[in-house]
Amino acid sequence: MATKPKASDRQYAEARHFYTDPRTGERLVSVTSIVGSFDPGDKLGAGAAAAVKLTKEGQNYRSVWNAKRDLGSAVHDLAALWAQGKAADVPEELAPYMDGFEKFCSDCSPTFIEQERAVVHSAGYGGRFDLVAEMSAFAHADEFTLLDLKTGKPYKAELTLQLAGYAYADGMVLYDEAGMARFLEPMPHIDTCAGLYLHDDGTYDLTWAEVDDNAFDMFLNLLAVKNWAKAQ
Repeated sequence: MATKPKASDRQYAEARHFYTDPRTGERLVSVTSIVGSFDPGDKLGAGAAAAVKLTKEGQNYRSVWNAKRDLGSAVHDLAALWAQGKAADVPEELAPYMDGFEKFCSDCSPTFIEQERAVVHSAGYGGRFDLVAEMSAFAHADEFTLLDLKTGKPYKAELTLQLAGYAYADGMVLYDEAGMARFLEPMPHIDTCAGLYLHDDGTYDLTWAEVDDNAFDMFLNLLAVKNWAKAQ
């Protein structure tokens, strides 16, 4: 019986959000997992209430949530292809979101510097940011903005923590032809950070995040709590 080939580091990163530090070979906790543990209030209660509401409406709440997750992933993939100058067929249900992305491009004239890059940090985390762009519609030339694409509601604190994890990473992972993590490439200089929220009516919003040393410290605190809980 043939054994299933072992997944590469790139496949683990793209399919399971497990990132490998090429300096140590260590599998790292993901940025989104760390930020997902942040609770600004009664997060568990709010989730339970939303699940009950959907159930009373005759909907399977897991199916609804999975569909939202899959929609966001599909929009990410299409926007990444756009940023790379590649053509793609856009399903009808995703067209409004891509209309919003097209309007953003028309309004802000971005030059995309990096797209969909895995990053790691020696503190023990990894992740994958969406875009780094120079946007000529804004005041300063050569000012680079780290953008995270969103299709849901804006949650400013979570957005800031997530972007801090990316912006303060040690570097971007370079994979070999087999998809194994081999080297780190320096991070591009980042001046500003924002969430690019694409909506189902063909519009968009830019939500700017104050990513600084304090925000990164808060992110590392969340990571420390997550690691402590895992060790119990």
